Amino acid sequence: MARLSWAVPAAVLVAALVACAPAARPPTEAELGPGPGLSDHVVDGPVSLRLPDGTEAVPTSVALASARVAVEGGDYTVLSRTPADDTLLGLDVLPTGDLVALRVPENQYQGGDGVAVSSVLGTYDGHRFDPWPGTGRLVPGDPPRQVYGADAGQGAVAWAETASIRLDRSNWRVFARDDAGRTSLVATSEEVIDGPMPVLNDDARPVVADGRAYWATPAPAGPGSDQLQMQVVSRDIGGGGPLTVEARGAARPAVGDHGVYVVRTYRDDPTVPDGRSVVAVATGGGDTAPLLTVDGPPGVNVVDLVADGSRLAFVTSAPSFSTGTVYVHDPVGGRLVAVPTAGAGQRTDLALCGDRLVSATNDGSGVGAGSVFVLDVATLDLREVEVQGGYGTVMCAGDVVAWQALPSPDGFATTTVVRWG
Repeated sequence: MARLSWAVPAAVLVAALVACAPAARPPTEAELGPGPGLSDHVVDGPVSLRLPDGTEAVPTSVALASARVAVEGGDYTVLSRTPADDTLLGLDVLPTGDLVALRVPENQYQGGDGVAVSSVLGTYDGHRFDPWPGTGRLVPGDPPRQVYGADAGQGAVAWAETASIRLDRSNWRVFARDDAGRTSLVATSEEVIDGPMPVLNDDARPVVADGRAYWATPAPAGPGSDQLQMQVVSRDIGGGGPLTVEARGAARPAVGDHGVYVVRTYRDDPTVPDGRSVVAVATGGGDTAPLLTVDGPPGVNVVDLVADGSRLAFVTSAPSFSTGTVYVHDPVGGRLVAVPTAGAGQRTDLALCGDRLVSATNDGSGVGAGSVFVLDVATLDLREVEVQGGYGTVMCAGDVVAWQALPSPDGFATTTVVRWG
């Protein structure tokens, strides 16, 4: 087993609940100046953002206090909600309002490091769950697997499965289903590392665009190296052709009109100073060019990245922050908008569809009320939906928006689908 160059916490996955590059050469990270350096301590503090030429990027700020309460029947119409007494979990939403959903079988977890019964993936139209054929036959000899991330886009769905519930010693398989209903094995982790690998939560969740699936994985830093670094890779959704390295020392892929965007942090590449995150665009051959460089106190990271059309959006946060910040950026037009998150040291989930940014921040417990915020990026109009038992996951497709809630702390999350506007 290769040796990691970054620390990997032991974790257990519970799926049920749980641009074009600039024409001129951009400055290297060394030319941008030193970062805050390494530290075991995380402190509160502001972040600074710099453009590829090194100049400071000053965002237009939107205050949370400016949010207007969204009204059901006015701002949005509820289309469906998964039953609270079923083991359905929405993973993504389609423009029709249907959900790509996961059904967790009874007795899937029976102790040990693996699952006893495979997850069932399919669609939910608000009334009926339509399961897709299982993927067991596509990887002969595999034990049962659980689904832990999916993405729908442009007539295809891509998702990841693993046979393990230990994220410090796991594997992955990426599958895709096209608009004709054909399911293909896209790739297996053994193509990267012949044996178990560490997979942190959300790392191998794929993104699908233009007939390709993109995801991040630990991989050898070089031929014969015993050091691992994060890499963003891709392959055709039919499983054909080589496994392409889109970006080395990077993770959190997102695809927009102008390319494949990634984030580079110390965890992904130890040459990046602690406290610095580089939001970058892949330029070919595994190389990247910076779009925004985010510097803050040690421990600060970009913790989510999404893209749609000409825009990308990301979150900066650290465990001790009183708040984090959501940024929306147009790399070509240059506009940058900032909105504070609503929680302290909590997980923020993002979805971006055209002019609409959807976000939710909470601790994932589903205890108490949470809020889903919907920002019209063009007009800076901010709306807030209060969600009892807010669970933190948001999705969108066109004018369809979805969020999750946890009606009971010992039950399953429900997914509410609405049409906005």
